[in-house]
Amino acid sequence: HPANVCASVKDPKLVYDLSPRATVAFDDIVESMFGDGLGSIDVVALEGAIPAIIARVYDDQTTGTNGTGVPLVDICEALVEGEYASLIVPGNLSRFRFNLGIRTLSAGATVKLTVWAEDGAERSSVVRSYGPDFFQQQAVVDVVGTVAANDSIAVEVMAGSAVLYGSMTDSSTNDPAIQVAEPDGDEPEIGSRRSVRRN
Repeated sequence: HPANVCASVKDPKLVYDLSPRATVAFDDIVESMFGDGLGSIDVVALEGAIPAIIARVYDDQTTGTNGTGVPLVDICEALVEGEYASLIVPGNLSRFRFNLGIRTLSAGATVKLTVWAEDGAERSSVVRSYGPDFFQQQAVVDVVGTVAANDSIAVEVMAGSAVLYGSMTDSSTNDPAIQVAEPDGDEPEIGSRRSVRRN
């Protein structure tokens, strides 16, 4: 599904057909499906189970590649109404750029994003609403406003469901890292900051 628009039945599709224990590889799945640009990919099993999947985004350079693995997120792991999570801003914003990504599910989502400073003080808060099956990745300042190194971003899903993530990229090498916001389930105490991990 191309970025910045809700998904459509006209979005590009690629059909895979795997026998038991078989594998298939795509050198550039995005190019194979819709050319280039940002987007999200849904993996749907028409028969059988979802296969094991390894995906990697990378910067192709003359000396090799810099990149990171992209995890497959089950829709059962999406944040739903009433759940909380957090993302951590890089410790060096002059060296690393930081983007926020969101992929909503069929009901769309309304999320509250609260920025907490390193000392635990609230810096800002904003509510954003997104349509169904929508994907967007933006610079963090375009989503929540000004942030500082080592801030945290508390995520509260107020309606619907979505997967949110942070993408940190080294500005000199384009080496990326991804942190997926995983549900905590409990409202964090005021002023607390922690990264959330599912057990």
